[in-house]
Amino acid sequence: MSLYRAGLGCYIDHNAYANDLVLLAPTPHAMRCMLQLCAEYAKDYDVLFNADKSKCLICRPSGFGGKGNLSHDVCFSIGGTVIENVVSWPHLFIFIY
Repeated sequence: MSLYRAGLGCYIDHNAYANDLVLLAPTPHAMRCMLQLCAEYAKDYDVLFNADKSKCLICRPSGFGGKGNLSHDVCFSIGGTVIENVVSWPHLFIFIY
């Protein structure tokens, strides 16, 4: 199953997006499902997702008790390797936090 057909990610004009691989998901469950689909794709097409070079940034919605980060509350992995949680990350000269 593709990420698009799973209907779990964030979409722009009905297209799921990934860039250098950036995955956007509305919930931790959706992210785990997307990572599992990526792992299955990697196995089927001999692709390697490097969890050691990956980062996880989780942001709390503004209506969820104020601004802040939930990085310490959730853990994600791909290919059996845990993805490091961060509280901010620079991407294309934009600081995401």
